[in-house]
Amino acid sequence: MKRFYGFAVLVMLPILSWAQTPLLNFDFDGGFQGWVPVSVECNGVTSDEAKWSWVADGSTDQGIYSSGFGQLDSRTPDNGIVILNSEFLDNMGLDNNIGNGPCPSPQVAELISPSLDFTNQSEVYMSFSQLYLRFQGYTDAFAETSTYVAVTTDGTTWTEIPINETVAILRTNTIEENEVTLDLTSYLAGKSNVQVKFLWRGDYYFWGVDDVRFFDSKVNDLAISAFKYPVGNYETPVSMITSDTMTFIADVTNNGSAVVDSAYLRVSVRSNTANSVLYFTDSVLVENLMPGDTIEVSTPNIYVPNELTEGTYLFVYSFRNVEDIDEINETNNLAADFFRVSEGNYRKTDRGDNIFYTNPDEVPFIIGNFYKTNPFYTGRLVAKKITFSNFTPDNSTLAGKEVILKLYKISDDVKDDLSDLDITSENNATIETIGIGTYTYTSADDDVSTLDRFSADLYSFTNLDSAVVLEPGSRYIAAIQYAGSSVKLGQHLGRRITYYRGLGSSQIATVIFDNNTWSMNNPFGSAVAIIGLDIEADVMTANELELSEAEVTIFPNPATDFINVDLTLNNPQTISTYLTDVTGKILARKSYDNFVQGTVRFEVSQYPAGTYFVRLDSDQGVKVKKIVVGH
Repeated sequence: MKRFYGFAVLVMLPILSWAQTPLLNFDFDGGFQGWVPVSVECNGVTSDEAKWSWVADGSTDQGIYSSGFGQLDSRTPDNGIVILNSEFLDNMGLDNNIGNGPCPSPQVAELISPSLDFTNQSEVYMSFSQLYLRFQGYTDAFAETSTYVAVTTDGTTWTEIPINETVAILRTNTIEENEVTLDLTSYLAGKSNVQVKFLWRGDYYFWGVDDVRFFDSKVNDLAISAFKYPVGNYETPVSMITSDTMTFIADVTNNGSAVVDSAYLRVSVRSNTANSVLYFTDSVLVENLMPGDTIEVSTPNIYVPNELTEGTYLFVYSFRNVEDIDEINETNNLAADFFRVSEGNYRKTDRGDNIFYTNPDEVPFIIGNFYKTNPFYTGRLVAKKITFSNFTPDNSTLAGKEVILKLYKISDDVKDDLSDLDITSENNATIETIGIGTYTYTSADDDVSTLDRFSADLYSFTNLDSAVVLEPGSRYIAAIQYAGSSVKLGQHLGRRITYYRGLGSSQIATVIFDNNTWSMNNPFGSAVAIIGLDIEADVMTANELELSEAEVTIFPNPATDFINVDLTLNNPQTISTYLTDVTGKILARKSYDNFVQGTVRFEVSQYPAGTYFVRLDSDQGVKVKKIVVGH
């Protein structure tokens, strides 16, 4: 049975203008407009049932598994689109009817253009709008795409160009790939009697196409060629997100032939809801971008998401010429992605992509994800569960296998960039195990593959009856250890979100302990482990109460050279004092046992002028104060 995974709705900004005038424009208004659907085969057998169809209202919803996508996001969907719906041909849109439709998958189907004449053109570009939902290619290979554009100048010999090769299984193309532009100059320029075809060769789900256009030049075409995920996690607990400071960086490219004198890279953060509440916006001017050049650009301001509540949010990058010049491809000017705020879940990705890691030498190894707590949280946080996803590469059952869950804490003394972390042993003065748990696979139900399909409770490493308490502003690794019966298991990975370790420790995603060494540089590249951490606030405790001015005085404010924390407590107790910047980064920490009365001083002359926070934690309560430093 083929499975389909649902998708969130992406609320996008409207495109401001359309492309430069095309030589030819097929918008499928009222029908195929001279394009001819040609059936080749169904399930390896020659058939006349493998047909592209024309859909008057632009809808892509023609099946039970491929439903929910609505109207094609093209320029003119209302006057009709063309689509090859492999699922509908295979099962007639009926559940439990796989392979009983008029054309069982895989299908080979063509949609061939009328004769086109490019005799007078020295350049030829083709652009079209699309939506591709992928399952697998023609030969039962998940690595294969089902979508191709083919060209011919003699009506007999066709050159095939694969499309959507990077789309993962059970996924659609990205928003910025909603419009595809192909340089066909080497094939078609100066030629007459040209034909182009859309070729489907695959097994489920569908490929919708609209607004096929041909151009004789590509003068103006700006693009966002890459963007950096601004959040430390795909999903962050609502109590922790306030310190997940966002910076916005993108690679922008001039794909056109004209110098771009000035263009703006704009970013925004908004709710992924129908009314799309705007929380943040920023922009930066890019000047003199030469044809073919790609540069990295960052916007000047950071965003601290103090006001976000539980829900799904969207960050949007757009890159437009100041003069709003028409371009061949408009959707590559736009890039966007999601992040989530939840009650108590840390996650690095929202899905797996049927990729995995195993140790080829079948020796014990550990894989984990890096998470950091909010330094300003005043409650008591408890690590409850580690979630994870495994499978057996040889397709044997998981039943009987056991994995060990471990939660590590990185010492607060380790530098922010981890440059002084001792990576030569699993536990040492810089990294220690503070929580442990186990999970044993027991039934065939465990062999069903879903994201975060397993979880197990965590307990204190030193006392299996006590909770694992997390400290504010500390760094943790939620990990799975593979040893004994589990050493041959595969750890599921996801490749949708890329974290850039070079941007700092906030972008650490997956780490691994293998061959007696920790690797903290995202060793799987763009792939991250499906390992999450669930936390929850414990019951109210005395140290959540705010201390009075009589007990704690923090001064001067504003400060120039130092900040004093004067304390007069009722009885001896353990205290910790912190100096942080506005992003939550701990700049200094001082802790004392059996403290009753005295002054703790932080030198601030070495820090830039700006806003800082001083926090005191004691057995009786807390105190937090914002301090302005000026020089």
